[in-house]
Amino acid sequence: MTLPTGWIAVPLDPDGGLPQAATLPAPDHDLRVVLVATAPDLAAALSAPPDRVVWSSRDALDRRSAVRPATGPDIIAPGLDVRDVRTVAADTALAALTAAPGETLSPAEVRVVLLVLAGRIVLAAHPARPGRALPVSDAPGGGRLRGHLWVDEVTVAAGSLVAAGRTEARIGVGWRPLGAGLGAVAGRPAPMSPEDCYGRLV
Repeated sequence: MTLPTGWIAVPLDPDGGLPQAATLPAPDHDLRVVLVATAPDLAAALSAPPDRVVWSSRDALDRRSAVRPATGPDIIAPGLDVRDVRTVAADTALAALTAAPGETLSPAEVRVVLLVLAGRIVLAAHPARPGRALPVSDAPGGGRLRGHLWVDEVTVAAGSLVAAGRTEARIGVGWRPLGAGLGAVAGRPAPMSPEDCYGRLV
């Protein structure tokens, strides 16, 4: 893991399985970071080789950077499914139930999120997107800025979705506390640009 200068490594263990929590270092030891990963097909996760990589933050960044929203009312993005939502849901469920184990364990379906908690209160929820400072305030949706998370890399293996153990999983997450006298107010998040339409996807 290679964190930028000034960032402290969050003690998350790549062999610890997911979900997994770690207490932030002082002076922010009242906060916990929880890394959560979910896959819609448990049978596929159980049947896949434990070292099979099912999600990577780098690959997810590449996929999301390639997405651009439509610019007009009559423009439909290539590949966009315009069928009735109920039909899409029914077809998706049928495909998951009838597919052979492993076919539905797709990186596009795996969700990986970093949560920051104070006790049982969720202060922040960010996708594990690398290369950007992810703000954390001391109140849900706003308040005093406490610091930032930084994702160097998160790689999820099928085995890490099931249990602890050595797999191809890798976790590199950093924390940068807010220095004394730099207490800013996070307030409302800034509006997302069209180029960053997945910026706060949870």
